[in-house]
Amino acid sequence: MGVFATAMTLLIACSKETSIDTGGNGGPGGGGGGGNNNCTGTAQKLKEFKYLHDTSEYIRISYNTQGKVSSIRYKMLLSEYLIHNFIYENNRIAKSVLQDMQTDNIIDTVVYLYDANGRVDSTYCIRNYRNSMKYTWDASGRLKKITSYNEFGEVHYYADLTLDARGNIIRTDDYLNDSNGGFEKLSKYDMTRDDKNNPFAELAIYMFYLDDEQDIFQLYGPNNFVDETFFHYSNSATGTTGFKYKYNNCYPTKAAVTFMGVPILNEDAYEFVYE
Repeated sequence: MGVFATAMTLLIACSKETSIDTGGNGGPGGGGGGGNNNCTGTAQKLKEFKYLHDTSEYIRISYNTQGKVSSIRYKMLLSEYLIHNFIYENNRIAKSVLQDMQTDNIIDTVVYLYDANGRVDSTYCIRNYRNSMKYTWDASGRLKKITSYNEFGEVHYYADLTLDARGNIIRTDDYLNDSNGGFEKLSKYDMTRDDKNNPFAELAIYMFYLDDEQDIFQLYGPNNFVDETFFHYSNSATGTTGFKYKYNNCYPTKAAVTFMGVPILNEDAYEFVYE
């Protein structure tokens, strides 16, 4: 999603602001709302997640006549502006034709392999445009690790994931191959979530390759990403960025960007559009 990049951009843009609204449910940086949302069984299909300050920045989802996702167009700040065009076999996504949104050129084809429980087990690109990835699940069926392999079959990067009882990612520990037979600890992210339905819940596992893994981790899980505190080991950089939401009871409808727990502007930055 590029929340950190967007937060930095907005922080610079609003340097002349004289006041910041910290009101609303959840307080500064809060998810906005708590308690039982009574949304069990309620489902809304996300059509678009768009940046209100620049309408050319968005995530746009299309569905086929059976109501299954057919494509995801991902045009967010600092991303590569790519499209997943999905191909189904045996009633599940088997491949994605990865396309450049700006040139319409076909970049590669992503192949999805599944385990015996029907979960995504691994993915690879036929032309090696991106590294292949392995998805590791725990005994309860929760995603606990993602491993990225280079074209030689060597582990390039991996992330250990900590999940809460509901299956939301609440911490990631990232490691990068140090080219000396070991791995250096790259960064850690501690995340908080709200208790509302996440419109990306069924989509996120198929959104890797569109952006950095950490941006997709924000979208993963049944509840919405509220904020994350990051720490980069190479330079000790740290900070907290996130969202402050408005809801239609069950799902988010708009979001303001927060930095260090405080909304950056006195207005919403993103809007969720549903079918």
